[in-house]
Amino acid sequence: MKYEKPKGRRLKRYFMSVCPTEDSPVTWWDHVERRWVKDLPKDHDASTDCTCRTVRAFCGHLRRHPELDNRAVLISRYVGYDVYSGGYLAAKEHPHD
Repeated sequence: MKYEKPKGRRLKRYFMSVCPTEDSPVTWWDHVERRWVKDLPKDHDASTDCTCRTVRAFCGHLRRHPELDNRAVLISRYVGYDVYSGGYLAAKEHPHD
């Protein structure tokens, strides 16, 4: 996990949602099937984010949804407090692997 703030100033809760990164293999959260999908479902609701309120819930969400390929961002209600998953950071460091 990579926090935008240094240790001691990080938030553990008060987050809004989980969003896949731009290099993630999936882009839509299917509300009916409760999983991340690549293509927009035609017969039911989907959105680009999934509700998640805490860092602990974010870690559990990443474990339960391997289709995210560990490339997601936990969006904070406050500017500058987002949390990035480990897969997102690894892809950023080695973009051509």
